[in-house]
Amino acid sequence: MTVPDEEPPEHFKAFMGLPNNEEHGQYPGVFAYRFQNLTEAQVNAHYWATLFWDRIIITAAFHDPACHCEKCQHPRR
Repeated sequence: MTVPDEEPPEHFKAFMGLPNNEEHGQYPGVFAYRFQNLTEAQVNAHYWATLFWDRIIITAAFHDPACHCEKCQHPRR
């Protein structure tokens, strides 16, 4: 979470520079979000960035739950 007057993290800045990074949300001044499925370099992750009241940024990154990579093929313990 990035609060007002705090510098956003580098991963967020890199994400904002990605192509095809369209903003979504019916009320952009109150709630807006962006997301991308990052598949390059076999990362296979999802990155979401949400903006509340044009001041608070919350990001979430997670491995694709439908992934079939070698690590994901191992039975969960």
